[in-house]
Amino acid sequence: MIEPDPGSAAILRRSVRLIVALTFCWLALQAPAVAQDEPLPFDLQLAIWNLVLDEFDQEAEASELERRRVDELKVQLSEIRVEAEALKADFEARLAPFQSQLDTLGPPPEEGAAPEPAEIAAQRERLGADIAGIDGHITQVELIITRADELDRRVARLARQQLLDQLSSSFPFPLAPDTVSAAVPEFLAVVREIAESPGIWWRGLEPEDRETVVIRSLIVLPLALAIGLLFRFVLLRWIGRDPAIVEPTYTRSVIGAVAEACATGIIPALIFAGFLYRATHQTTLITGPFRDFVVAFCTAMILIILAWSLPRAVLSPDSPNWRLIAIDPKNARKIGARISVLAAIVAVDLLLRLFGEHHDTSDELLSLYVFVVSSLEAVLLLSLTPSRLWAEDGSSPPPEPDDEDEETAGKPPRTWMYLRRAVAGAAVVSILAAFLGFSYLSAYLTTNLVISSVVLGVLILLRGVLRELIGAAFRSRFLMAKLRIRHRMRALAKFWFRVALDVILGYVALVAIAPAWGVPQGDVWRLTVRLLSGVKVGNVTISVAEILIAVFAFLAAIVLTRMAQRALEDQILPHTRLDAGVRNSIKAGIGYAGVALAALIAFALLGLDLSNIAIIAGALSVGIGFGLQSVVNNFVSGMILLVERPIKVGDWIMIAGHEGFVRRISVRATEIETFTRASVIIPNSELLSGSLTNMTHKDQYGRVDVNVGVAYGSDVDQVMAILRECLDAHPQILNFPEASVVFLGFGDSSLDFQARGFISSIVWRIFVQSDLLVDIYRRLNDAGIEIPFPQRDLHLKDIDRLEAALANRPTTAGAQEKT
Repeated sequence: MIEPDPGSAAILRRSVRLIVALTFCWLALQAPAVAQDEPLPFDLQLAIWNLVLDEFDQEAEASELERRRVDELKVQLSEIRVEAEALKADFEARLAPFQSQLDTLGPPPEEGAAPEPAEIAAQRERLGADIAGIDGHITQVELIITRADELDRRVARLARQQLLDQLSSSFPFPLAPDTVSAAVPEFLAVVREIAESPGIWWRGLEPEDRETVVIRSLIVLPLALAIGLLFRFVLLRWIGRDPAIVEPTYTRSVIGAVAEACATGIIPALIFAGFLYRATHQTTLITGPFRDFVVAFCTAMILIILAWSLPRAVLSPDSPNWRLIAIDPKNARKIGARISVLAAIVAVDLLLRLFGEHHDTSDELLSLYVFVVSSLEAVLLLSLTPSRLWAEDGSSPPPEPDDEDEETAGKPPRTWMYLRRAVAGAAVVSILAAFLGFSYLSAYLTTNLVISSVVLGVLILLRGVLRELIGAAFRSRFLMAKLRIRHRMRALAKFWFRVALDVILGYVALVAIAPAWGVPQGDVWRLTVRLLSGVKVGNVTISVAEILIAVFAFLAAIVLTRMAQRALEDQILPHTRLDAGVRNSIKAGIGYAGVALAALIAFALLGLDLSNIAIIAGALSVGIGFGLQSVVNNFVSGMILLVERPIKVGDWIMIAGHEGFVRRISVRATEIETFTRASVIIPNSELLSGSLTNMTHKDQYGRVDVNVGVAYGSDVDQVMAILRECLDAHPQILNFPEASVVFLGFGDSSLDFQARGFISSIVWRIFVQSDLLVDIYRRLNDAGIEIPFPQRDLHLKDIDRLEAALANRPTTAGAQEKT
């Protein structure tokens, strides 16, 4: 794992402060919210909606609608639907109290039963009339929503058909002499018109308007430059790349790249965005063709600045050690240069297209222009797709990591290879389409490829920044020291947070890119709202939003529970007189109660009926009684252990041949750590049903016994005196209860004694026993008292006959002479 350098924390704090400061500045510049208009009467609002929908219905019958008008219709239909949904929700909120009052009254009396009081009957009739009226309004609003949805689908089909017709339309062959001879003069005329537009606009201004333009330019331009330079200086000074850092961490490199991108790209782009806003404002003095030129020029400059600064921030060609992507330095310069050239071509293309939107162009000019520009853009896109260009050593592609973590930071994701192949294929198709005269198809592919590449590049950079912020958050002292979350749990939570981040950024990419490829943004939003609000599967409604809220609420409750446990363990319980076992039981009980409360909160947010859960639990009780009785037995035993506390954490116990300290008591089993550091997991039911020895149940006091055997004939009084001296000499033997020496009896080969002494902590029993044995052996040896070892006498039967047989046996030499 990469360790953060000492300045990373300070850099992160500065970044957060800077973001907060910019946010407050933006909020301060916002205009105060205006009061909402009074809602229209329902009948008038309904009549307006019907008139608008009737008009849209007539327009949708025509197949020659312009693309811009189709987009406007979809936006207006979406607005009508939103307003109708809001009004429906308002009516449903009004209906709820009346329905509740009617439910309180109960059902009307049956035929033949005593009639209810007149006041109750009148109130029931009045409530029924109110409910019927609101139900009627809701039905009418639902009809409006249905009509809007139907019209939206018709308009979407019309837009798709228009797009297909446009992409399949063909133009004159771009390289034909007639096409070139007709297109070149027309193109030069457009360029001449662009060049003459500023002079025409300036000459058409009134003298006072000219003075206003000059004064504004002298004030706004220096002020914008000063503010931009100030922010640029602050960014680079606070969180920019520091040349003194030779080997920055990946987190520090990401922060430096963000600072570089903001200082050299986003801030200048915002300045041009301000000019673009002023040029399109109603009070602007810029009019005519020059206004179209200013709008196109500002848009093109924003694109050029961002396309030049963002790749330089990521690739860092001048500072290889700050590079975010592990590629060769020469390749980094090539990529940056090619992206800059591509951005310049796209910007010029954008400028000419925006300026020429209000001018009629011939098919010859469109065919030749698209062929030249789209081919250049496609060739540059193709030049960015080779794998060797993105290889670390300049010859082979970089490895595709299985897990993008700190150790694989800076390497491209696995999908990068597939994206490059898709871009290359689309670029080749674009060149072929332009050559064959399918100009709209070629422009459609190249333009959308560039837009998609820019969006994905920005999101990939944002992904790197947010992933590092998630990693820094899970490496924080709060999680490690305060909550004491284990490394494995932090790694798992970090993984899922990053998965959620990828899902969110993928959705953002879909929303940003889909409209460029012909997928209406309203369709994406409606699909999102439908998924979030709930999808019905039979009688069950699955809502992604409710599931996410329930999961976050559950996690928040668990975190609060852990914080409460740590606060009790570190700040409150140490100041009480409770022993360690009681404190552990309190801590464990709060933990189980917190988990149960978190589960109840999650169930409530999901809208689950607990009565149904109770029914299911009752149905499962039979299965629990037969198949899960051991689990339930261990669970109940665990609760008894926590409440009754026959054993507690830290106790020294012996059970079933195992001896060690209790480390953890859970609801199913208890963990014992032996003296060899092995963990033994014992089911809780065995701890209650069987017998065990708890050496430290009530207190830590214990007795040390040392057995000593001396040879027969030794002085018994002297031996007992030596043993008593050894007990008195040891510092851990207590004076009360008093130590003692007893004569146990006559052994097979020794006189047996036992030295008994009490110590304050039985944990030290083995060590004290060892010290006493060494001291006793030394003193007995100095006193000349023998410590015998076991002796055995061997008695053989018929030993005389055995001796005679051995004596009469011939020797080996005699046997050889006879032979």
